[in-house]
Amino acid sequence: MASIAPSSISFSSAQGGPDASDDSLLRVVLPPARSRVVDALLVCIGRWGLTKTTMEDLAREAGVSRATVYRLFPGGKAEVLEVVVQVELGRLVEQLRVGLAGLGDRRLRLEHALILGARFVLHHEALTFLREHEPVEFSRLVQLHQLDALLSVAGRLLGPELRPVFDSDEQAADVAIWMSRIVVSHLVDPSPALDLTDPVHVREVVAIRLLPGLED
Repeated sequence: MASIAPSSISFSSAQGGPDASDDSLLRVVLPPARSRVVDALLVCIGRWGLTKTTMEDLAREAGVSRATVYRLFPGGKAEVLEVVVQVELGRLVEQLRVGLAGLGDRRLRLEHALILGARFVLHHEALTFLREHEPVEFSRLVQLHQLDALLSVAGRLLGPELRPVFDSDEQAADVAIWMSRIVVSHLVDPSPALDLTDPVHVREVVAIRLLPGLED
């Protein structure tokens, strides 16, 4: 059976990847068949990884033919992965929207946002499998040359959820980018002395690394 060949995600809008200025990123709505393929890839990665996943596996999990997968995603695996990232960011945004509702205090909103974001990323089954069992593929996902583009997208998507405690959209987006960078850095190189899902640790991170830079 043909396996899905390893490749890195490209976040260059010129190559069809997410563009941080594209409002459509804020409302990723997929037709049912495409959604099943996206979910299937996540399941397969979490089950046995990216390298061992075959196109037949992906089609079987989605309940469609292999030809249908290629028809739905002409760009192949790279396109599916890019959509997976967009969909997962959308899911994170929804969790933040629910979890941050009613929090009007800046410190509390930042603390809760960081905890929710860290839990989503650090407990993500597919990301965890890649990090622990396929380090080469994982490193491709967080390559430095494309990380800034991904963080820019994250800032645009997550910024609105921080906006109620900031004076401008730009400031909220900048803080969202910085918080995303903290979470990704911890995912790539976790420190046993820091737990971003622990309210006590997060309170210290916000107090030392975020709030001082926001003081008037």
